[in-house]
Amino acid sequence: MLNKPEIHYSFPTDWGRAGFNKYHTAADINDWRVIKVQRFGKVLWKFEDVASKQFYDPTLLCNGIIIPNGYRSRAPFHNSYPSMDEMPSVAVLDYEGSMPLTLTRDKLDGDSELPFEKELFQSLILDMLAKLIMRKPNSAKLVSDTTYFNHPILRANRIVDEDGKRVLVGEESLILSKAGYCLPYTRNIKKLKTNKIVQIWTKTSQKLSCTIWSYLEYAILCNHPISHSNQLVKNTLYESSFIHDFRIDSKRIYLPKQLGVALLNGGIEMRKDIWSRLKMEKELGNMVSIIMNNPPSATIDDSFFESENGLKVDALIEIYISPKKFRKFNNHDKEKIEELNKYVEEVLDKCFADEVFIPYDLKERRKKYPQAFKYLSEYM
Repeated sequence: MLNKPEIHYSFPTDWGRAGFNKYHTAADINDWRVIKVQRFGKVLWKFEDVASKQFYDPTLLCNGIIIPNGYRSRAPFHNSYPSMDEMPSVAVLDYEGSMPLTLTRDKLDGDSELPFEKELFQSLILDMLAKLIMRKPNSAKLVSDTTYFNHPILRANRIVDEDGKRVLVGEESLILSKAGYCLPYTRNIKKLKTNKIVQIWTKTSQKLSCTIWSYLEYAILCNHPISHSNQLVKNTLYESSFIHDFRIDSKRIYLPKQLGVALLNGGIEMRKDIWSRLKMEKELGNMVSIIMNNPPSATIDDSFFESENGLKVDALIEIYISPKKFRKFNNHDKEKIEELNKYVEEVLDKCFADEVFIPYDLKERRKKYPQAFKYLSEYM
């Protein structure tokens, strides 16, 4: 028996379905991102579409063999920015037996984390920033439905309205200005030295007119008419924090008159603690201004909604914010969040120095931030 040893593998029946062995050829590995980690021959990662994923947890492979239970990101980044909303599939070449797998090699041992979790997160950050600086379109083609940035590690609140349309708001929303765009990251907001974020909900997809910057310094645009959905109105009013790190102190909401009156008269069913804080401020033609929690004096001129050359605005919301503290974490989790945040800030400073906004035009970006294109070149 020992002269002719044999190895017998037993697999669950559903492992034979089409596409399951797609990882096992060299060609499939070529488009994976490679990161260097000591003690491992190679570590690779790749985001997959939902249809191609084999398990609920992110796929984990070790030496070409799928680890059925995958891996879980145990870090509490859902309370930070970026929230690491989706994690990639990971493939490891482990020549020294460094992966902390169980004897059955079907999962990570105990509560073990990936031994290269830090390097993986940092690689994901660099990938996100490289795609951010290379995104399209340029200034000549900037329209209201391209004013968000899609990347798997950023969480978007995909709200479904009454018409069944999906609306993207959240970490993927970009802060826009006349100078360009940036992510709503804590470092950027602090450098802008502002306590106000303006959200504009447009009626249709449309080109951005430069005239809006004579009224606004910064804005977040959502290409969807909020007045078509009571659910969107309620979700917007219920929000109590802005991108995790900021508390919302007060709001000023400009809505179509019919919707605003219905809201104040109880025509939209909503939480009483929110509804009781809403007050009519004034009427502006076909719009009304409603305030929550006594915001500072209005800075939007009435003519903003009347301008023929401006945006076709369905709703506009002034959000007044202030820094807030994280909820309490254990020391291990707190250290992880602080370490990741510090890394993101260091990379942003290396790429953009003291600047915040990335020009809309790609040529201008290359001219203004040559150090960013050099630093992130591996991910472009």
